[in-house]
Amino acid sequence: WPAPLRTILTGGGPLDAELIARCTALGVAPSQTYGLTEAASQVCTLLPEEAGAHPGSAGRALPGMALRIRDDAGAAAPAGAVGEILVRGPGLFSGYEQTDGTLSPPPADGWFATGDLGEVDAAGFLTVHCRRTDLILSGGENLYPAEIEGVLAAHPGVADVAVVPSPDLEWGQVPIALLVARHAPLPDADLAAWIAARLPGFKRPRRWTWVDVLPRTATGKLQRHLLAEGPGVWKSGSPEVQGGRHPSP
Repeated sequence: WPAPLRTILTGGGPLDAELIARCTALGVAPSQTYGLTEAASQVCTLLPEEAGAHPGSAGRALPGMALRIRDDAGAAAPAGAVGEILVRGPGLFSGYEQTDGTLSPPPADGWFATGDLGEVDAAGFLTVHCRRTDLILSGGENLYPAEIEGVLAAHPGVADVAVVPSPDLEWGQVPIALLVARHAPLPDADLAAWIAARLPGFKRPRRWTWVDVLPRTATGKLQRHLLAEGPGVWKSGSPEVQGGRHPSP
């Protein structure tokens, strides 16, 4: 790496332990960010010196930008409560261009609803959980795929993972996992023991399937909207679909 390179900004998903370790070994500090196209790509940044005290956080709002969490009733949620992330500030877009060339502007109060679920602590640090549409509702509990995926991805035999909801007559929805093996699929008993030691019962995937690849964009972001269509679509569909993560040489 060139000597002036000190920090890598990452987005599109949470930092995992493997990436943090690889960056640290190279002497390059990774910084988690949160953003969206409508806000010029970046709203929050976790500074490298803050990462140790705020694991899993996307940092605080950039100067001039503001965050708010809205609960299901439409009110501002208190610190630490999960709700929809709203953003406001000069980095926000002017609106969506319509087919007639006019703009559909953001709300008059300036707060843009991102469609993402998260929480902000008392110090202003944002933790992003998932897209509202990715939330798994199981027996009255909110399950966040990223949390379950993080546990599975930490297994040395798992190269890539996606957790999605599956309809269930008793619980409404239950989590299931799609896994890419690092070398060969693991015995069910081994993976079940790993999960049981790290997740409470209601968060454990009810079943899992080993696949060759998961649908990801060129930047590595999981294409969740394709998961329900099946592996055949991932392999023969969009050229943007990339392979899962693999161990470094």
